[in-house]
Amino acid sequence: LEDAYEVTVFERASAALEAFSSTRPDLVISDLLMPEMDGAALRQALGRVEGGDDTPFIFLSGHSDSEHNPYISQLGVDDFLCKPVTQARLKTVISRLLRRSEQVRATVQGQFHHDITELLKPALPPRYGDWKFTVVNAVAESGGGDFILHADTPSVMTAVIADVMGHGRQAKFFSYVYAGYLRSMFRLYQGTLDASRFLRNLSQYVDGDPVLESMMMTCQCFQFFHEGILKVASAGHPPPLIFSNGAISAIDAAGPVLGLAGDSPYDMKSLRLRPGDRAVFMTDGFLDVFDRKGRGTEALLQSLRDAADMPSPQLSRRLWENFLERREKSSLARDDATIIVAEYGAKS
Repeated sequence: LEDAYEVTVFERASAALEAFSSTRPDLVISDLLMPEMDGAALRQALGRVEGGDDTPFIFLSGHSDSEHNPYISQLGVDDFLCKPVTQARLKTVISRLLRRSEQVRATVQGQFHHDITELLKPALPPRYGDWKFTVVNAVAESGGGDFILHADTPSVMTAVIADVMGHGRQAKFFSYVYAGYLRSMFRLYQGTLDASRFLRNLSQYVDGDPVLESMMMTCQCFQFFHEGILKVASAGHPPPLIFSNGAISAIDAAGPVLGLAGDSPYDMKSLRLRPGDRAVFMTDGFLDVFDRKGRGTEALLQSLRDAADMPSPQLSRRLWENFLERREKSSLARDDATIIVAEYGAKS
């Protein structure tokens, strides 16, 4: 087999078992009858080693009657080849098992990523008190890192919109890690922190974690109170927009990216919205298509002057249509994009 595969040969099953974790083979071929540890014992032992149960396993034996032995058939082997066997036959079986193993692995990984992506899919409840929420999101084909988490108490709903920098599996992985931290914080503090202190505590976690320090994330914490009070703190995230009385303005909520400022406090903006006022939150993937030179907020405001009085559903559509139109003309790499429209005092 050495003309087609990298082959490692062991004279004793115990030596193969000992080397399995460091060698991590794609497939195991074993004789059945061997001194000390036979093939059946090897198969059982591999089932107790990490990755061993998922590794394709072939018995290659001259004892053809053992193929139908109930004990052997219950070991979970993938094939039983009787000696003598031709090289062509052996390679055909190996190729089939390796191909099937890769398909199974891809399916499992794909389902895992799908399940986690669905779990972290940006979403908020439709309403909280007199607040009404609309969330629109697009996931990049290569995978990105946008997610929203929230927790509510009778007096306040706290939410975080986050954007892990980068694309593909790495960004998704760090989205899972960061989301785990945030979920723990929601449970730990049970709504006792304001938006500024929430980000300060999270930044301290990141600053002391070598894994999280290796990947940058921008995020924004915002809190919705009854009577229309909105509090916002930001960590390197695009500023929210306020639509009020026919005018549009950006909330000057700026703060350093998590982990960069250590124990420094985050500035928090507190506003009181009137019935019918809207707040719009977004990620970089949305804002970047308007301008790459740091003036995206200005370009977005200019493009929405005639939308200030629109009802929230139409406003969400206008924002998203504007984004999609600009993205089609942009040379930027596709990134996750998310917007949240929060309206206070919505009647329906």
